[in-house]
Amino acid sequence: MLAGKKMSAAPESEQNQKQSGIFRPGLLAALIITVSLAGIADHDLWTPDEPREAAIALEMSRGGGLIVPRLAGQPFVEKPPLFYIIASFFLATLGNFTGQTAALRLTSACCGLGTLFFTYLIGRIYFDRQRALIAAAILGTMIGFVQVTHWLLVDNALAFFITAALWALARAYEHKRYGFLPLAGLFAAGAFLVKGFIGPLIIFIAGLGLFVPWLNKPKGQAAIGRLIFIHAASLATALLICAAWIIPFAMRGGSELFREWWWLNHFGRFTGEAKHLGHLSLWPYYFAVLPVYVLPWLGLFIAALIMLAKKIRTGARPAGGGLFVWWALGTFLILSLSATKREIYLVALLPACALLCVHGLHIFNLETPAARIWKKFCWLWLSLLLVILAALTAAPLAENVFFKNALPPGWRQFLAPAIVIASLLAMSRTKTPLLQRFLTAVPLCYAAILIMICPLVDRHKSYGPVFRATADAIRARPELAIAGWKLDETTAAGFFYYAGLVFPAVSDEAMLADILGGRNSRFNGVLALKKNTSPKHLPEKENTVIFESPMGKRRLLRVLAAPNWQIKNRRRQAPRKQDG
Repeated sequence: MLAGKKMSAAPESEQNQKQSGIFRPGLLAALIITVSLAGIADHDLWTPDEPREAAIALEMSRGGGLIVPRLAGQPFVEKPPLFYIIASFFLATLGNFTGQTAALRLTSACCGLGTLFFTYLIGRIYFDRQRALIAAAILGTMIGFVQVTHWLLVDNALAFFITAALWALARAYEHKRYGFLPLAGLFAAGAFLVKGFIGPLIIFIAGLGLFVPWLNKPKGQAAIGRLIFIHAASLATALLICAAWIIPFAMRGGSELFREWWWLNHFGRFTGEAKHLGHLSLWPYYFAVLPVYVLPWLGLFIAALIMLAKKIRTGARPAGGGLFVWWALGTFLILSLSATKREIYLVALLPACALLCVHGLHIFNLETPAARIWKKFCWLWLSLLLVILAALTAAPLAENVFFKNALPPGWRQFLAPAIVIASLLAMSRTKTPLLQRFLTAVPLCYAAILIMICPLVDRHKSYGPVFRATADAIRARPELAIAGWKLDETTAAGFFYYAGLVFPAVSDEAMLADILGGRNSRFNGVLALKKNTSPKHLPEKENTVIFESPMGKRRLLRVLAAPNWQIKNRRRQAPRKQDG
């Protein structure tokens, strides 16, 4: 796949094949691609992130501007615009064929596939083709990776650019192909333009695992000047690309927006100033999340870490160990130091975890108690997946007992038994190595579960019908002029995405009282969202409830009208209908 001389640590082919078996690359790649694409087109936008990301991309595709991302007409500068530009391209080119939501979510799926591809390419630098393929397959079946890449999330693009940049750096430093350094700068700029400085920072720390050993290698005097020039040119490439957005953004957005993006979204996450972003947690947060996200490969991951520690203690240099360890530990440390924490952020280090797992493949050839436990866990994991499939198959038959609004029987119920049979047949081939059987059966189960469970969960998580019904109720009363009372991002984004409506924001209590008292010249109604308890200063008992609908278990959407709301000579300015 890659030209150039392989490192001396890579060849161990016969032993590796005993450990992992002879995989058919086409079959394994097809299985992983199937998992990546399964379940992305048969369900609606899910909270908390997808409505916001979809609305920003939709507005950008309708001419909302490429420099300052906007959410329902308002600037949204938490992240730079590159991911939304890419998503708007998918929307414009595929939206008419796949539907808007599927086209947008395909952006994340393609970023995930790109991350898998570059993980494989990194594996080819340090391992043989079989183990590189296994590394990509391990990543593609990690619970955390499957979950995140099936959401419309900026973090998928961040993981792609980080992995691509580190591949380019590894090609440059391990194979002395320094022409790849400007390409690394290009990918680092892409990481910056999707999520700010966190991307280049992770690339820099992980890259130290390559750069520090490279400094100790002999380099001719004549080559030093050339190397300095290439490094400077690569850095300049990245800075120029970043500046191409930063400068226009500072000019158009103004000082306040620039400070919000530059200070609060970068340094404020570490100083605790960015409390408005939510998701605040203590530093040990990821110690509980990472073991879950690397499942079902936790045992293999632990075995690899133990083996690496032993080799490092004896002075050996495991293939790629420096890069993988700096990448995993550096990212983990950065994320832990940030005050804002979410499990989805870990996707940036999962490729490193998958590559580290390759160093634990020896466990499949051992007969120690730990190895026997790991092999039993493989069967336990597969059994759990089959039980989930059986439950999903039975869901329509037990709708009133376990599931509300379950899907009626259909082709999905025929799919599950076929997958069960195929998985059991794959695992029953005792002459085939366990890892090969496991990596055949698990993707089959994942794909079937995603295809079956996403429409089922969608019956409970989709807010699309509520937004459409509320918009219809408002449009049926043209004399209503509605303002939004402290609407959150999900609600504002949902109305824009599903109904093309933007409600002017109201956060002043005196203005709210005037609207609901019929004393405001612009508005005679309020759209309010109740979360667990009623919003403060909202005298809803004194006003007409035009429409109300629950949104999940903890939210209630209400349209309240002033006593004189039927007067038609009001100067209406809301809601605003978006074109397109």
